[in-house]
Amino acid sequence: MEIGFIGLGSMGLPIAKKLRKARHNLTVYNRSLDKAEAFVKDGGRLAKTAVEAAQGDIVFSVLADDHAVEAVFFAEENGKSMIERHAPHTVHVSLSTISVRLADLCKVWKAHG
Repeated sequence: MEIGFIGLGSMGLPIAKKLRKARHNLTVYNRSLDKAEAFVKDGGRLAKTAVEAAQGDIVFSVLADDHAVEAVFFAEENGKSMIERHAPHTVHVSLSTISVRLADLCKVWKAHG
């Protein structure tokens, strides 16, 4: 199973480590590149963008707040947001701390496949 992981903060890092320990194929992305680079030294692949991390079977996102989620999922790259560019079969598991308003992201994600 190909797993993408976005967000290696205080909550995301231990979860990603458990997935890696279970020997899943893990591709990670973090807005602070140094955290992601340090993580992949012990295994896993480094994604240069969130879109790259979201091309597997499952993508986990563990982001701190609405601002971080919006910065990752709604930022445009080549005229399209990550939601529009993820792999069509990808299941998104959000473990982020977000408002009810932003929880509607699920509806947008579902509308794009």
